[in-house]
Amino acid sequence: MNAPEKSGLIQADGSTTIPGYMPGFGNDFETEALPGALPQGMNSPQKCNYGLYGEQLSGTAFTDVRPERTWCYRIRPSVKHSHRYEKIDLPYFRSAPDIHPEVTSLGQYRWDPVPHTDEPLTWLTGMRTMTTAGDVHTQVGMASHIYLVTESMVDDYFFSADSEMLVVPQEGRLRFATELGIIELEPKEIAIIPRGLVYRVELLDGPARGFVCENYGQKFELPGRGPIGANCMANPRDFKAPVAAFEDREVPSTVTVKWCGQFHTTKIDQSPLDIVAWHGNYAPYKYDLRNYCPVGAILSAIALVWKPRGFAIAGLILGVLGSVLWGVLLVVWFSRFPSYFSTNDLWMAQDEIDVYHYDHSNTLPDDATGQQLVSYYNDDWGTAYSYRYVDPQNYEIISAGPDMQFGTSDDQVTSASPQVPYYGGSQNSPFGNDTTSDVIDNAHEIIERTYAGDYESPAWHEVRNTLTGSDTDEWGNAIRYNAGEGKDYELRSSGPDGQMDTDDDIVQTYTLGGSADEGEAEEGVEVESAGDEQS
Repeated sequence: MNAPEKSGLIQADGSTTIPGYMPGFGNDFETEALPGALPQGMNSPQKCNYGLYGEQLSGTAFTDVRPERTWCYRIRPSVKHSHRYEKIDLPYFRSAPDIHPEVTSLGQYRWDPVPHTDEPLTWLTGMRTMTTAGDVHTQVGMASHIYLVTESMVDDYFFSADSEMLVVPQEGRLRFATELGIIELEPKEIAIIPRGLVYRVELLDGPARGFVCENYGQKFELPGRGPIGANCMANPRDFKAPVAAFEDREVPSTVTVKWCGQFHTTKIDQSPLDIVAWHGNYAPYKYDLRNYCPVGAILSAIALVWKPRGFAIAGLILGVLGSVLWGVLLVVWFSRFPSYFSTNDLWMAQDEIDVYHYDHSNTLPDDATGQQLVSYYNDDWGTAYSYRYVDPQNYEIISAGPDMQFGTSDDQVTSASPQVPYYGGSQNSPFGNDTTSDVIDNAHEIIERTYAGDYESPAWHEVRNTLTGSDTDEWGNAIRYNAGEGKDYELRSSGPDGQMDTDDDIVQTYTLGGSADEGEAEEGVEVESAGDEQS
C-alpha cells in the first residue's frame, strides 16, 4: 500500500480507506474508472479522452450560492437513453396529495409489519406507500414508503424527477447500481439517492424490506452542531460516495421515470449506466449508523453495545460517574440557593399587597383575598407564596421552603408593612411646590432618562424604586404609574377627591422613548395625545 520513499517520507498510494467509496459530505469529488478519462483544468473539452461525451447533472440552479452539480463523462450522450414514453400504473407507489374517498377517519392507527410474499417484487413493484404530506406538484412535503424486494431489476432502470430518496433497510441487502457508481446497503446503514439519478436495484441477500422517505422539497443536509462543538454526532468523514463505475452493454432495456407522481417507461437498446468518470458535489452516498457518535453517557452505553470497538469501557464508566456527579451538584445547588426569578417573585407578591392597600383606603386584604393576590408568584423552589394578615399595618409573605410543605420548620416568613406602591408619597420633593401637571411631567422625564432604551415600558415596582422621594399631587396624594401595552404607559393623579379611577382623575399618557403627549393635565379632565385611546 505504500509507495517508495520520497525525500525521506513514505507516501500513501492514493487509495481510499474503504475500497469503492470516497469519504465526505457535500465534497467536490473526482473519480475515474479508466485512467485519463477525467479532464483536468476544464469541464467540457472539445474532445474528451476515449471519445466520451461531457454532460452536467444539476441538482440546483446554476445561480445558487453553492450550486450542486456533477460533470459526467459517458460513453453515449444521455439523449440516447431516452425514447418515446408510455404511462404505466404502479398502484401501491403513491405521491402526495393522496386522498382516498373511502377514508372516513383521520385518527391514529397502528399496523403490523408488511408481510413478505412469494410474489416476485422488484424495487418498483414492491414499493408500498404508507403516508404522504404536502404536494409533489409544488415540490413541498414527502411520502413514506415500505419496500419489499424479492428479485433484482434486470435490464430495468429507474429515476425520480420528483424527489430524492432516503433508504433505510430493515432486513436483507441491496445493491444500488447508479450512473455514478455502486452502493451496497445493509441494515444499520442508510443511503441517499438524489433526484434525477438513474439506477437499478439488485437483491444481494433477501428477501429485503425497509423504509423509504421520499423528499420532494429542500434536500437533506447535516444539521449544525451548535454548542456540541466540532465533533460527535454524524461526522462528515463517515459519509461515503461511490467511485466511478460503468458498463458498456448493448441489450434491450427499460427506463422508468417518476414525474409529477406518475410513472412512464421508455425502451432503449443499451444500459444507461455508462459514465466512465465524473467530478462534482451532486452524488449518491451512504452512511453507517454504527459510526454515529452520541452525546451523553446513556447514549454512549447504547453505542457500546452496538459497536464495542468504538467505545472504551473506561470512558463509559467515567461518563456515567460524571453524569451522576453533575446531577447531584445541580440538585444541591437548586435546593440551597434561590433563583433570580423566584427572588423577584417575592417583590412582586409584596407589590400586589401594597397596591391593594393603597387602592382600598389604606386597608390590608384579609387572608383569603391576600392569598389570591400572591398565589400567582412562586418561591425559590416553585411553590406559590402564602399570605397572612397580622394587623392593620403589618402582614407576612410565607414560603414553604425546600420541603415545599407549609407548617414545617423550614418555612421562610417575610414580615412587611405596606408601602406606597406608586410615584410620590413623600413631602421631600426634589421639585418644590409644583402643580400636579408639573409633577407628572417631571416624573415622565425621570422615566424617560432611566428606561428610554428598553423594549417595553417598565413594571410599576421598578418605577417605584426609581422615583422614591418624589412629590405628591396638589392634594397630598401619590401619583400612580401604570404600564400599558408595549412601550405605552400613563401617569395618574386621583384628583381633588383623592380616589383613584374616578371622574376627576388627572391622566397623562406617554410612549416610552417618544415625544411627550400634547396638552397639559388639568383638574377634573383626562389629557391624551392624538390617536391614544381614552383611559
